[in-house]
Order: sequence, then C-alpha cells, then structure tokens
Amino acid sequence: MLEIEEMSAKTKKDYIGMLKEAQALVKKHPEDSEAHIILGKAYGWLNFKDDEMAAYKQAIKLKPDYAEAWAGLSIAYRHAGRKAEAEAAFQKARELGPLLFK
Repeated sequence: MLEIEEMSAKTKKDYIGMLKEAQALVKKHPEDSEAHIILGKAYGWLNFKDDEMAAYKQAIKLKPDYAEAWAGLSIAYRHAGRKAEAEAAFQKARELGPLLFK
C-alpha cells in the first residue's frame, strides 16, 4: 500500500486539482490499487460516475480482496443509480472487511 499524504488540493476544495493529482498518482503507480481508489474518490467528488466506477473496478482487478475498493465501488454504483449492483458490492466489502462496518 502506498504511503500517501493528504493531497494538497484537498485543503482548498479544488476538486479539479485533486483529480489531476490523483491521475498523476495512478500514472506513477499504475499497479497500486490504493492509487486507483484515490482516483475513484476524486471522480466521485466531481460526479464523473462512469470514471468513478472504472477506477474502483481497476483497484479490484489489481487486488480482488480489497474491501475498501469494493466499498468504493458500492458507493459509485449508488451514485449511478444502480442499486442492485451497489448492494452486491457492499455485501462483498462486508464479507472481505467486516471491521470496516462496525
């Protein structure tokens, strides 16, 4: 997992800046699932639903047992109005990381 400090743009509520930082992070660490989760969050803040889902799916592809990625995908599906898929991803996240939900 990457050791990532808070992105500087976040403190300014500069969502486009945060997205650019997240994209640069993924470019630098394309095989790191955490980088893709950060990218998914950035897309979510900007309401880019398809990109948000794609970023979380890539994180899962890289690390299928990563509960936080499944939880993020669940949120992304909810943003897109895909309730059944959101519930399935949420259940997978709970299965993999029950301590995330206590």
